[in-house]
Amino acid sequence: LFQNFDFLIESNQDSFVDLELVDTGISDMTLNPIETNLTCHWFLDGKLDYPMNCITQCEAQIFAQWAGGRLLSEVEWESLATHGGTTQYPWGDSDAVCTQAFTNECIIDPQEDYTHALCQRMDTTKETCNLLGNIAEWVGDRYHDNYLFRPTTSATWERIAIEECSNNLLGITRGGSFKDLRDTLRVSDRTAVSSTTRAYHIGFRVAK
Repeated sequence: LFQNFDFLIESNQDSFVDLELVDTGISDMTLNPIETNLTCHWFLDGKLDYPMNCITQCEAQIFAQWAGGRLLSEVEWESLATHGGTTQYPWGDSDAVCTQAFTNECIIDPQEDYTHALCQRMDTTKETCNLLGNIAEWVGDRYHDNYLFRPTTSATWERIAIEECSNNLLGITRGGSFKDLRDTLRVSDRTAVSSTTRAYHIGFRVAK
């Protein structure tokens, strides 16, 4: 059973315009040319109010620290998305529709609409947005394959330290993305991803 934790949460996923202000080593990255040209927001015009994507877990951590915050722990993320375990989804108990979560069925033009600008879909009574769909979110934890023994506090299970970033450890993303089908989108879904991965469907959110 999840409880409510006391922390300040950014209402939206973090955007390119914020990330411009801090050096996260992005200039050294290597990306698939197709992904770079079509899907990484910092290479595209008109995406300043879109969620930041193509960023590793450690780069997200560096930015969060610079901004005076941190990545949410996995337990915090799920508590936020379920209102302390009282709902199935951020918006309540009804299944997702396109006005609440941007999923694969909501895409009209794959070249233009594979993600949406921040907060076009307000999905909780706490006025947070995009917890499900749009882009998946890095949390601060190292991956554990059994979630039954998760912390009973808001602490991360085992945080990947920034100095460990080159070790290709498994991190976690939560929330799903535009790649997911609406019928399969679940708050409980956990995805193990290498912490050095940069992907067009993964971003992050900052807690303070």
